[in-house]
Amino acid sequence: KEAISVLNYVDPDAASNTLNVWQLIGELGVDRSGDVALCAFTGLVTDTGRFQYQNANPFAFRCAAEMLECGADLELVCTQIFQRRSIASLRLENRAVARMELLLGGALAVTYITLDDFACVGATKTDADNIVNTLRSIDGVRVACTLRETEENVRGSLRSKDGTDIAAFAFEHGGGGHRAAAGMTLDGAVADVFDQVKEELCSYLQEMWKEQ
Repeated sequence: KEAISVLNYVDPDAASNTLNVWQLIGELGVDRSGDVALCAFTGLVTDTGRFQYQNANPFAFRCAAEMLECGADLELVCTQIFQRRSIASLRLENRAVARMELLLGGALAVTYITLDDFACVGATKTDADNIVNTLRSIDGVRVACTLRETEENVRGSLRSKDGTDIAAFAFEHGGGGHRAAAGMTLDGAVADVFDQVKEELCSYLQEMWKEQ
């Protein structure tokens, strides 16, 4: 058997990994029209939060234009990704917001979601995906954190909107991600984990912001 070489193509500064794919297949001469452009554009739009996150640099916009020229359907992506929500997701979000706490003078928003919350409103795991972004959108909030109870553990989602590095905090807890978007997995009862994360995240952010 012939040996197979595996090459890792990594660009930590890319706005989306779809940009790495888009550039690579372009260099390889692959036809990027139609569904290829649609998939790449979908990944770019979601990873940049509709081009509102800090990673939406000029190169990302240039690639987006290329994808549209190659046949990506802007209307389809917007309607299917950003203009469709279930009633269950709204009810789940309502529970999370009602439980939310604003800390550090309103700069940190934290909440958690239990398995009972999902059962009561008939929600699925994906219905919780956007809750952390809802918290981040609140005026004055710099960092948002949502904890989601699962059968085995507690999953944490972290987001920042001013360049605060929350990936470092996630890394300290066995997780990782990007500077403005990261995740982690913690063991324990969700209410106990919530208290632990609040305390540790407050200390982490106070120390970080003090140095700025």
